[in-house]
Amino acid sequence: MGVVIGTGRERCAILVLGAKVHSDGTPSRSLHRRVLHAVALWRRNPDALMVMCGAGQENAPSEAGLMASVAVANGVPAAGIILDDRSINTFENIAFGTALISERSIDQLMVVTDGWHMPRTLMCCRALCISVEPHPVPVGDITFSTILHICREIPALLKYRFWLPGRVRSFKSGCT
Repeated sequence: MGVVIGTGRERCAILVLGAKVHSDGTPSRSLHRRVLHAVALWRRNPDALMVMCGAGQENAPSEAGLMASVAVANGVPAAGIILDDRSINTFENIAFGTALISERSIDQLMVVTDGWHMPRTLMCCRALCISVEPHPVPVGDITFSTILHICREIPALLKYRFWLPGRVRSFKSGCT
């Protein structure tokens, strides 16, 4: 279940998509970079609400909870963070994360994920008729892990191209 805090005055939200948490409870490089990128955005928009997305694996903290801890350690007030700790994939990160803020008067929704993950993220946003401002985390140093992530995105994009329409229909009845 998501935890909703916030003050209710926020007009801007930063949706941070989850990434792997290691079995010892430490953030993956990708998760850590996403949070730090979101914190930098928050510093330019200190009234922004942060929405951290991602469930957890057994015996490990949720991605959302760990991201919130990193954000708080970097100066973001806990009261300005909402947790979606149920989502297990990109589509659910967006669908569940935005559902948690749907009752608020958000004028600007920024989405943070890795650059190589942004095309699939935007595909999901378009399918859900959610307007976002993309803020990809720069790739930085190209490592073997980065190459694997990029290669993994190609079949993931194809899968989402065919899987997404049915998933959207089961989630909501179209754009309004």
